[in-house]
Amino acid sequence: MTETTGTHRTLQDWLALPVGARKELLTEAVRAAERARDDLNTYISLLSPDELGPADEGELAAVPYAVKDNIDVRGLPTTGGTPALIGHRPRIDASVVRSLRDEGAIAIGKANMHELAFGLTSNNGRFGPARNPHDPDRVSGGSSGGSAAAVASGSVPFALGTDTGASVTTPSGYCGVVGFRPSTGRYAGDGMLHLTWTRDAIGVHAHTVTDVRIIDRVITRSSVRPDPVEPAGLTVGVPAEFFDDVDPQVARAADAALAALRTAGVRFVEVGVPGAMELAAAGFSMVFYETPINVRAYLNETEEAYRGLTLAEIAARTGSPDVTAMLRLMLDDPISDARYEADAGVRNRLRRRYQATFADHRLDAILYPTTPNLPPEIGTDDRITLNGTERDMFPTATRNVAPGGLAGAPQLTLPLSRPDGALPIAVTLEGGIGTDDRLLAIGAALHRLI
Repeated sequence: MTETTGTHRTLQDWLALPVGARKELLTEAVRAAERARDDLNTYISLLSPDELGPADEGELAAVPYAVKDNIDVRGLPTTGGTPALIGHRPRIDASVVRSLRDEGAIAIGKANMHELAFGLTSNNGRFGPARNPHDPDRVSGGSSGGSAAAVASGSVPFALGTDTGASVTTPSGYCGVVGFRPSTGRYAGDGMLHLTWTRDAIGVHAHTVTDVRIIDRVITRSSVRPDPVEPAGLTVGVPAEFFDDVDPQVARAADAALAALRTAGVRFVEVGVPGAMELAAAGFSMVFYETPINVRAYLNETEEAYRGLTLAEIAARTGSPDVTAMLRLMLDDPISDARYEADAGVRNRLRRRYQATFADHRLDAILYPTTPNLPPEIGTDDRITLNGTERDMFPTATRNVAPGGLAGAPQLTLPLSRPDGALPIAVTLEGGIGTDDRLLAIGAALHRLI
Protein backbone atom coordinates (compact mmCIF):
# COMPACT_ATOMS: atom_id res chain seq x y z
CA MET A 1 0.00 0.00 0.00
CA THR A 2 1.21 3.49 -0.86
CA GLU A 3 1.25 5.62 2.31
CA THR A 4 2.33 9.22 2.46
CA THR A 5 2.28 10.29 6.11
CA GLY A 6 3.82 9.89 9.50
CA THR A 7 1.95 8.55 12.52
CA HIS A 8 -0.91 11.01 13.06
CA ARG A 9 -3.49 9.53 10.73
CA THR A 10 -6.95 9.56 12.28
CA LEU A 11 -8.91 12.66 13.18
CA GLN A 12 -8.82 11.54 16.81
CA ASP A 13 -5.02 11.38 16.57
CA TRP A 14 -4.95 14.98 15.38
CA LEU A 15 -7.38 16.17 18.03
CA ALA A 16 -5.32 14.54 20.78
CA LEU A 17 -2.50 16.98 19.96
CA PRO A 18 -2.32 20.57 21.22
CA VAL A 19 -3.10 23.13 18.54
CA GLY A 20 0.52 24.23 18.36
CA ALA A 21 1.63 20.70 17.52
CA ARG A 22 -1.08 20.39 14.88
CA LYS A 23 0.11 23.60 13.23
CA GLU A 24 3.63 22.22 13.08
CA LEU A 25 2.31 19.08 11.37
CA LEU A 26 0.35 20.99 8.75
CA THR A 27 3.38 21.50 6.53
CA GLU A 28 4.09 17.78 6.78
CA ALA A 29 0.49 17.11 5.72
CA VAL A 30 0.87 19.31 2.65
CA ARG A 31 4.09 17.52 1.72
CA ALA A 32 2.30 14.19 2.15
CA ALA A 33 -0.50 15.44 -0.10
CA GLU A 34 2.08 16.47 -2.71
CA ARG A 35 3.45 12.92 -2.64
CA ALA A 36 -0.07 11.53 -2.99
CA ARG A 37 -0.59 13.83 -5.97
CA ASP A 38 2.66 12.75 -7.59
CA ASP A 39 2.41 9.01 -6.82
CA LEU A 40 -1.34 8.42 -7.00
CA ASN A 41 -2.78 11.45 -8.83
CA THR A 42 -5.01 12.00 -5.80
CA TYR A 43 -5.25 15.80 -6.00
CA ILE A 44 -6.09 18.29 -8.74
CA SER A 45 -4.94 21.34 -6.76
CA LEU A 46 -3.14 21.93 -3.46
CA LEU A 47 -2.31 24.81 -1.17
CA SER A 48 1.36 25.53 -0.65
CA PRO A 49 2.65 25.62 2.94
CA ASP A 50 2.74 29.43 2.92
CA GLU A 51 -0.95 29.57 1.92
CA LEU A 52 -2.23 27.65 4.93
CA GLY A 53 -3.15 30.73 6.95
CA PRO A 54 -3.96 30.96 10.66
CA ALA A 55 -6.14 28.35 12.36
CA ASP A 56 -5.83 28.86 16.10
CA GLU A 57 -9.40 28.41 17.28
CA GLY A 58 -12.19 25.88 16.99
CA GLU A 59 -12.67 22.20 17.65
CA LEU A 60 -10.81 21.29 14.43
CA ALA A 61 -8.14 23.99 14.63
CA ALA A 62 -5.24 23.26 12.26
CA VAL A 63 -6.63 19.90 11.11
CA PRO A 64 -6.10 19.32 7.36
CA TYR A 65 -8.66 17.74 5.06
CA ALA A 66 -9.39 17.29 1.34
CA VAL A 67 -12.44 18.33 -0.67
CA LYS A 68 -13.75 16.76 -3.87
CA ASP A 69 -13.23 19.18 -6.74
CA ASN A 70 -16.93 19.81 -7.30
CA ILE A 71 -17.42 21.51 -3.90
CA ASP A 72 -16.44 25.17 -3.54
CA VAL A 73 -13.58 26.18 -1.25
CA ARG A 74 -12.60 29.83 -1.06
CA GLY A 75 -9.06 30.20 -2.35
CA LEU A 76 -8.99 26.97 -4.38
CA PRO A 77 -10.27 26.21 -7.89
CA THR A 78 -13.43 24.18 -8.49
CA THR A 79 -12.97 22.41 -11.82
CA GLY A 80 -15.47 19.58 -11.51
CA GLY A 81 -12.66 17.58 -13.06
CA THR A 82 -13.46 19.04 -16.48
CA PRO A 83 -11.36 21.23 -18.84
CA ALA A 84 -14.00 23.95 -19.34
CA LEU A 85 -13.78 24.92 -15.66
CA ILE A 86 -10.00 25.01 -15.29
CA GLY A 87 -9.24 28.40 -13.75
CA HIS A 88 -12.67 28.65 -12.11
CA ARG A 89 -11.96 29.94 -8.60
CA PRO A 90 -15.04 30.62 -6.43
CA ARG A 91 -14.87 33.37 -3.82
CA ILE A 92 -17.30 31.80 -1.36
CA ASP A 93 -17.19 28.51 0.55
CA ALA A 94 -19.92 25.93 0.24
CA SER A 95 -21.89 25.79 3.49
CA VAL A 96 -20.33 22.47 4.51
CA VAL A 97 -16.85 23.91 4.01
CA ARG A 98 -17.78 27.05 5.92
CA SER A 99 -18.94 24.93 8.87
CA LEU A 100 -15.58 23.18 8.95
CA ARG A 101 -13.64 26.42 8.46
CA ASP A 102 -15.55 27.99 11.36
CA GLU A 103 -14.11 25.24 13.57
CA GLY A 104 -10.57 25.80 12.28
CA ALA A 105 -10.22 22.93 9.78
CA ILE A 106 -8.06 23.67 6.73
CA ALA A 107 -8.91 22.37 3.27
CA ILE A 108 -5.42 21.75 1.90
CA GLY A 109 -6.45 20.51 -1.53
CA LYS A 110 -9.09 19.56 -4.06
CA ALA A 111 -9.33 15.85 -4.76
CA ASN A 112 -9.37 14.25 -8.20
CA MET A 113 -12.68 12.79 -9.34
CA HIS A 114 -14.50 11.21 -12.24
CA GLU A 115 -15.13 14.05 -14.66
CA LEU A 116 -18.26 15.98 -13.64
CA ALA A 117 -18.99 13.14 -11.18
CA PHE A 118 -20.39 11.07 -14.06
CA GLY A 119 -18.72 7.72 -13.44
CA LEU A 120 -17.52 5.08 -11.05
CA THR A 121 -13.75 4.88 -11.63
CA SER A 122 -12.27 8.40 -11.28
CA ASN A 123 -10.28 7.68 -14.43
CA ASN A 124 -10.30 11.32 -15.44
CA GLY A 125 -9.53 12.01 -19.09
CA ARG A 126 -8.05 15.44 -18.38
CA PHE A 127 -6.31 15.01 -15.02
CA GLY A 128 -5.54 11.30 -15.18
CA PRO A 129 -6.78 8.42 -13.01
CA ALA A 130 -7.01 8.75 -9.24
CA ARG A 131 -5.12 5.60 -8.30
CA ASN A 132 -5.91 3.17 -5.50
CA PRO A 133 -3.36 3.43 -2.65
CA HIS A 134 -3.61 -0.35 -2.07
CA ASP A 135 -2.62 -1.06 -5.69
CA PRO A 136 -1.84 1.93 -7.93
CA ASP A 137 -2.71 -0.12 -11.00
CA ARG A 138 -6.34 -0.33 -9.82
CA VAL A 139 -9.13 2.21 -9.71
CA SER A 140 -9.98 4.11 -6.56
CA GLY A 141 -13.68 4.09 -7.41
CA GLY A 142 -15.85 7.01 -8.29
CA SER A 143 -16.87 9.49 -8.60
CA SER A 144 -15.20 10.56 -5.32
CA GLY A 145 -12.12 8.41 -5.88
CA GLY A 146 -9.58 11.10 -5.06
CA SER A 147 -11.29 11.88 -1.76
CA ALA A 148 -11.26 8.25 -0.62
CA ALA A 149 -7.68 7.80 -1.85
CA ALA A 150 -6.56 10.94 0.00
CA VAL A 151 -7.68 9.37 3.27
CA ALA A 152 -6.44 5.88 2.43
CA SER A 153 -2.99 7.22 1.52
CA GLY A 154 -2.79 8.97 4.88
CA SER A 155 -2.36 12.49 3.52
CA VAL A 156 -5.44 13.76 5.41
CA PRO A 157 -7.56 12.36 8.25
CA PHE A 158 -10.83 13.00 6.43
CA ALA A 159 -12.20 14.22 3.13
CA LEU A 160 -15.47 15.39 1.62
CA GLY A 161 -17.00 13.63 -1.37
CA THR A 162 -20.36 13.67 -3.10
CA ASP A 163 -22.76 10.83 -3.82
CA THR A 164 -25.48 10.57 -6.44
CA GLY A 165 -25.97 6.84 -6.13
CA ALA A 166 -22.68 5.18 -5.19
CA SER A 167 -20.00 7.87 -5.35
CA VAL A 168 -19.03 7.88 -1.66
CA THR A 169 -19.82 4.26 -0.84
CA THR A 170 -17.97 2.61 -3.73
CA PRO A 171 -14.67 4.55 -3.44
CA SER A 172 -14.68 3.99 0.32
CA GLY A 173 -15.09 0.26 -0.23
CA TYR A 174 -12.42 0.08 -2.93
CA CYS A 175 -9.93 2.17 -0.90
CA GLY A 176 -10.61 0.56 2.49
CA VAL A 177 -11.84 3.61 4.40
CA VAL A 178 -15.03 4.44 6.25
CA GLY A 179 -17.54 6.29 4.09
CA PHE A 180 -20.72 8.07 5.16
CA ARG A 181 -23.43 9.03 2.72
CA PRO A 182 -26.00 10.86 4.86
CA SER A 183 -29.72 10.97 4.24
CA THR A 184 -30.35 13.22 1.27
CA GLY A 185 -30.76 16.77 2.57
CA ARG A 186 -28.95 16.28 5.88
CA TYR A 187 -26.11 18.54 4.70
CA ALA A 188 -26.63 21.78 2.79
CA GLY A 189 -25.92 21.37 -0.92
CA ASP A 190 -25.08 24.94 -1.95
CA GLY A 191 -21.70 25.70 -3.46
CA MET A 192 -21.60 22.35 -5.19
CA LEU A 193 -21.60 21.48 -8.90
CA HIS A 194 -24.69 19.29 -8.61
CA LEU A 195 -25.89 16.53 -10.89
CA THR A 196 -29.28 16.22 -9.20
CA TRP A 197 -31.08 17.88 -6.32
CA THR A 198 -33.13 14.71 -5.81
CA ARG A 199 -30.24 12.31 -5.26
CA ASP A 200 -27.01 14.18 -4.51
CA ALA A 201 -25.57 14.22 -1.02
CA ILE A 202 -22.22 15.48 0.27
CA GLY A 203 -20.52 12.72 2.25
CA VAL A 204 -17.49 12.02 4.42
CA HIS A 205 -14.51 9.67 4.03
CA ALA A 206 -12.48 8.95 7.19
CA HIS A 207 -10.52 6.25 9.00
CA THR A 208 -13.04 5.50 11.73
CA VAL A 209 -16.75 5.85 12.43
CA THR A 210 -15.91 8.04 15.42
CA ASP A 211 -14.08 10.42 13.09
CA VAL A 212 -17.14 10.56 10.83
CA ARG A 213 -19.38 11.31 13.81
CA ILE A 214 -17.18 14.27 14.78
CA ILE A 215 -17.35 15.73 11.28
CA ASP A 216 -21.08 15.08 11.01
CA ARG A 217 -21.66 16.93 14.28
CA VAL A 218 -19.62 19.91 13.09
CA ILE A 219 -21.35 20.11 9.70
CA THR A 220 -24.85 19.81 11.16
CA ARG A 221 -23.93 22.03 14.14
CA SER A 222 -25.73 19.46 16.24
CA SER A 223 -25.45 18.89 19.97
CA VAL A 224 -27.16 15.49 19.73
CA ARG A 225 -25.01 12.73 21.18
CA PRO A 226 -26.86 9.41 20.93
CA ASP A 227 -26.34 6.87 23.69
CA PRO A 228 -23.79 4.13 22.93
CA VAL A 229 -25.22 1.05 21.23
CA GLU A 230 -24.58 -2.53 22.27
CA PRO A 231 -24.46 -5.10 19.46
CA ALA A 232 -26.51 -7.63 21.41
CA GLY A 233 -30.16 -7.06 20.70
CA LEU A 234 -29.74 -5.23 17.38
CA THR A 235 -31.88 -6.50 14.50
CA VAL A 236 -30.15 -6.21 11.14
CA GLY A 237 -31.72 -7.05 7.80
CA VAL A 238 -29.79 -9.12 5.27
CA PRO A 239 -31.06 -8.84 1.66
CA ALA A 240 -30.14 -12.23 0.19
CA GLU A 241 -30.07 -10.98 -3.41
CA PHE A 242 -27.34 -8.48 -2.48
CA PHE A 243 -25.11 -11.41 -1.44
CA ASP A 244 -25.72 -13.38 -4.66
CA ASP A 245 -23.24 -13.46 -7.55
CA VAL A 246 -20.37 -11.77 -5.73
CA ASP A 247 -16.64 -12.40 -6.01
CA PRO A 248 -15.63 -15.40 -3.85
CA GLN A 249 -13.30 -13.20 -1.79
CA VAL A 250 -16.15 -10.78 -1.14
CA ALA A 251 -18.44 -13.65 -0.16
CA ARG A 252 -15.94 -15.09 2.32
CA ALA A 253 -15.18 -11.71 3.90
CA ALA A 254 -18.86 -10.78 4.20
CA ASP A 255 -19.76 -14.17 5.67
CA ALA A 256 -16.96 -13.81 8.23
CA ALA A 257 -18.30 -10.38 9.20
CA LEU A 258 -21.81 -11.77 9.66
CA ALA A 259 -20.45 -14.60 11.79
CA ALA A 260 -18.52 -12.19 14.04
CA LEU A 261 -21.56 -9.99 14.51
CA ARG A 262 -23.82 -12.97 15.18
CA THR A 263 -21.40 -14.13 17.88
CA ALA A 264 -21.67 -10.67 19.46
CA GLY A 265 -25.44 -11.02 19.69
CA VAL A 266 -26.66 -9.29 16.54
CA ARG A 267 -29.89 -10.82 15.25
CA PHE A 268 -30.09 -11.16 11.47
CA VAL A 269 -33.33 -11.24 9.50
CA GLU A 270 -33.51 -12.04 5.80
CA VAL A 271 -35.32 -9.19 4.07
CA GLY A 272 -36.14 -8.01 0.60
CA VAL A 273 -37.32 -4.78 -0.92
CA PRO A 274 -39.41 -6.08 -3.85
CA GLY A 275 -38.28 -4.56 -7.12
CA ALA A 276 -35.66 -2.35 -5.46
CA MET A 277 -32.99 -2.86 -8.11
CA GLU A 278 -35.44 -2.31 -10.97
CA LEU A 279 -36.84 0.80 -9.32
CA ALA A 280 -33.33 2.20 -8.80
CA ALA A 281 -32.47 1.63 -12.46
CA ALA A 282 -35.62 3.43 -13.58
CA GLY A 283 -34.77 6.40 -11.39
CA PHE A 284 -31.52 7.16 -13.25
CA SER A 285 -33.39 9.23 -15.83
CA MET A 286 -33.95 11.79 -13.08
CA VAL A 287 -30.23 12.55 -13.23
CA PHE A 288 -30.46 13.25 -16.97
CA TYR A 289 -33.38 15.61 -16.43
CA GLU A 290 -31.96 17.51 -13.47
CA THR A 291 -28.27 17.81 -14.47
CA PRO A 292 -28.67 20.52 -17.17
CA ILE A 293 -30.81 22.57 -14.78
CA ASN A 294 -28.33 22.17 -11.92
CA VAL A 295 -25.24 22.99 -13.97
CA ARG A 296 -26.90 26.14 -15.34
CA ALA A 297 -27.98 27.22 -11.85
CA TYR A 298 -24.49 26.65 -10.41
CA LEU A 299 -22.77 28.62 -13.17
CA ASN A 300 -25.28 31.47 -12.93
CA GLU A 301 -24.30 31.96 -9.29
CA THR A 302 -20.53 31.70 -9.68
CA GLU A 303 -17.78 33.90 -11.09
CA GLU A 304 -18.86 36.20 -13.92
CA ALA A 305 -16.50 34.72 -16.51
CA TYR A 306 -18.32 31.37 -16.28
CA ARG A 307 -21.94 32.54 -16.09
CA GLY A 308 -22.61 32.20 -19.81
CA LEU A 309 -21.05 28.76 -20.12
CA THR A 310 -23.51 26.14 -21.38
CA LEU A 311 -23.61 22.41 -20.83
CA ALA A 312 -23.13 21.95 -24.58
CA GLU A 313 -19.90 23.97 -24.42
CA ILE A 314 -18.74 21.93 -21.43
CA ALA A 315 -19.55 18.72 -23.31
CA ALA A 316 -17.53 19.87 -26.33
CA ARG A 317 -14.43 20.19 -24.15
CA THR A 318 -14.72 17.15 -21.88
CA GLY A 319 -11.64 14.98 -21.60
CA SER A 320 -13.28 11.63 -20.78
CA PRO A 321 -14.97 9.78 -23.67
CA ASP A 322 -17.52 8.11 -21.40
CA VAL A 323 -18.60 11.47 -19.99
CA THR A 324 -18.71 13.05 -23.45
CA ALA A 325 -21.03 10.29 -24.63
CA MET A 326 -23.29 10.67 -21.62
CA LEU A 327 -23.57 14.43 -21.99
CA ARG A 328 -24.28 14.14 -25.71
CA LEU A 329 -27.06 11.66 -24.98
CA MET A 330 -28.44 13.99 -22.32
CA LEU A 331 -28.44 16.95 -24.71
CA ASP A 332 -29.60 15.14 -27.85
CA ASP A 333 -32.34 13.06 -26.25
CA PRO A 334 -33.60 15.04 -23.24
CA ILE A 335 -35.93 13.49 -20.70
CA SER A 336 -39.50 14.74 -21.05
CA ASP A 337 -41.43 16.31 -18.20
CA ALA A 338 -43.83 13.36 -18.26
CA ARG A 339 -41.00 10.83 -17.99
CA TYR A 340 -39.46 12.79 -15.14
CA GLU A 341 -42.72 12.95 -13.22
CA ALA A 342 -43.20 9.21 -13.72
CA ASP A 343 -39.74 8.43 -12.39
CA ALA A 344 -40.25 10.77 -9.45
CA GLY A 345 -43.17 8.52 -8.63
CA VAL A 346 -40.83 5.52 -8.91
CA ARG A 347 -38.55 7.08 -6.32
CA ASN A 348 -41.44 7.78 -3.99
CA ARG A 349 -42.57 4.15 -4.23
CA LEU A 350 -39.06 2.98 -3.41
CA ARG A 351 -38.93 5.26 -0.38
CA ARG A 352 -42.24 3.87 0.87
CA ARG A 353 -41.01 0.31 0.40
CA TYR A 354 -37.87 1.07 2.37
CA GLN A 355 -39.84 2.57 5.21
CA ALA A 356 -42.21 -0.41 5.21
CA THR A 357 -39.32 -2.90 5.26
CA PHE A 358 -37.78 -1.26 8.32
CA ALA A 359 -41.11 -1.01 10.10
CA ASP A 360 -42.37 -4.51 9.27
CA HIS A 361 -39.20 -6.22 10.51
CA ARG A 362 -38.38 -3.67 13.24
CA LEU A 363 -34.93 -3.28 11.76
CA ASP A 364 -32.11 -1.22 13.20
CA ALA A 365 -30.19 -1.39 9.91
CA ILE A 366 -29.60 -3.38 6.72
CA LEU A 367 -26.17 -4.84 5.93
CA TYR A 368 -24.71 -6.06 2.62
CA PRO A 369 -21.44 -6.18 0.63
CA THR A 370 -20.69 -2.70 -0.67
CA THR A 371 -19.70 -3.97 -4.11
CA PRO A 372 -19.89 -7.50 -5.53
CA ASN A 373 -16.44 -7.11 -7.10
CA LEU A 374 -12.90 -6.11 -6.12
CA PRO A 375 -11.49 -2.85 -7.51
CA PRO A 376 -10.69 -3.49 -11.18
CA GLU A 377 -7.46 -2.60 -12.90
CA ILE A 378 -7.21 0.77 -14.59
CA GLY A 379 -7.87 0.36 -18.29
CA THR A 380 -10.16 -2.65 -17.93
CA ASP A 381 -12.80 -0.96 -15.83
CA ASP A 382 -15.61 -0.26 -18.32
CA ARG A 383 -16.15 -3.97 -18.76
CA ILE A 384 -15.21 -6.35 -15.94
CA THR A 385 -15.28 -10.09 -15.45
CA LEU A 386 -17.10 -11.34 -12.37
CA ASN A 387 -17.47 -15.06 -11.67
CA GLY A 388 -16.48 -15.91 -15.23
CA THR A 389 -18.95 -13.54 -16.90
CA GLU A 390 -18.03 -10.29 -18.63
CA ARG A 391 -20.37 -7.45 -17.74
CA ASP A 392 -20.65 -3.67 -17.55
CA MET A 393 -18.79 -2.15 -14.63
CA PHE A 394 -21.27 0.55 -13.60
CA PRO A 395 -24.47 -1.45 -13.01
CA THR A 396 -22.49 -4.32 -11.52
CA ALA A 397 -20.55 -2.30 -8.96
CA THR A 398 -23.50 -0.07 -7.98
CA ARG A 399 -26.23 -2.70 -7.83
CA ASN A 400 -26.26 -3.05 -4.01
CA VAL A 401 -25.95 0.58 -2.97
CA ALA A 402 -28.00 2.18 -5.75
CA PRO A 403 -31.48 1.46 -4.35
CA GLY A 404 -30.72 3.02 -0.97
CA GLY A 405 -29.05 6.00 -2.62
CA LEU A 406 -32.12 6.66 -4.74
CA ALA A 407 -34.35 6.30 -1.70
CA GLY A 408 -32.21 8.89 0.11
CA ALA A 409 -31.28 6.54 2.95
CA PRO A 410 -28.10 7.00 5.03
CA GLN A 411 -25.32 4.56 4.15
CA LEU A 412 -22.20 3.81 6.20
CA THR A 413 -19.46 1.83 4.47
CA LEU A 414 -17.21 -0.18 6.78
CA PRO A 415 -13.93 -1.73 5.58
CA LEU A 416 -13.39 -5.29 6.79
CA SER A 417 -10.27 -6.69 8.39
CA ARG A 418 -7.99 -8.00 5.64
CA PRO A 419 -4.57 -9.69 5.50
CA ASP A 420 -1.64 -7.42 4.74
CA GLY A 421 -1.39 -6.83 1.01
CA ALA A 422 -4.96 -7.93 0.28
CA LEU A 423 -7.31 -5.67 -1.64
CA PRO A 424 -9.96 -3.94 0.47
CA ILE A 425 -13.45 -5.37 0.90
CA ALA A 426 -16.27 -3.58 2.69
CA VAL A 427 -19.82 -3.94 3.86
CA THR A 428 -22.37 -1.15 3.98
CA LEU A 429 -24.80 -0.51 6.80
CA GLU A 430 -27.96 1.22 5.68
CA GLY A 431 -30.37 2.95 8.01
CA GLY A 432 -33.95 4.07 7.75
CA ILE A 433 -34.43 7.40 6.00
CA GLY A 434 -33.48 10.19 8.42
CA THR A 435 -31.97 7.89 11.07
CA ASP A 436 -28.40 9.10 10.56
CA ASP A 437 -27.47 9.59 14.21
CA ARG A 438 -28.72 6.12 15.10
CA LEU A 439 -26.92 4.55 12.12
CA LEU A 440 -23.61 6.16 13.10
CA ALA A 441 -24.00 4.90 16.66
CA ILE A 442 -24.69 1.38 15.38
CA GLY A 443 -21.74 1.58 13.01
CA ALA A 444 -19.40 2.62 15.82
CA ALA A 445 -20.48 -0.43 17.82
CA LEU A 446 -20.24 -2.94 14.98
CA HIS A 447 -17.15 -1.83 13.08
CA ARG A 448 -14.75 -2.76 15.87
CA LEU A 449 -16.02 -6.36 15.62
CA ILE A 450 -15.34 -6.88 11.91
